[in-house]
Amino acid sequence: MRLVPPARCWRACKSAPRLIPPHPMGARPHLTGLLQRVASIITAAGGTISSSEVVPQSTQAKNDHVKVTVSCELEQSKLQQLLYDIEAGMPFLFIDQLVAQGPLPENPRMRVVIEISGVWSGAK
Repeated sequence: MRLVPPARCWRACKSAPRLIPPHPMGARPHLTGLLQRVASIITAAGGTISSSEVVPQSTQAKNDHVKVTVSCELEQSKLQQLLYDIEAGMPFLFIDQLVAQGPLPENPRMRVVIEISGVWSGAK
């Protein structure tokens, strides 16, 4: 297996549409699946995603253990449903960190940043 420096690979691949940047240790399609699952849960709760990223794991981490951070906006009344849907599905996902900024008068939606981790091999 040939390792490509992340900066060089990112420049070469940035013209192609991607949900996540290339991983320096090779292709990891299960990350895209996890991001798609989280995105579908957020949109089902009426939220909109403003950004998402894969949190780099240490080299000792198992290949299928993943962590993502997602920033989104949603109605305050939908937050409980969102948290339940993330943690109740299979495979198990865990909310490691949650930061919520209350709704402002000019924008009735909350800003939420969620860090989610779990073991993801692509199965639903």
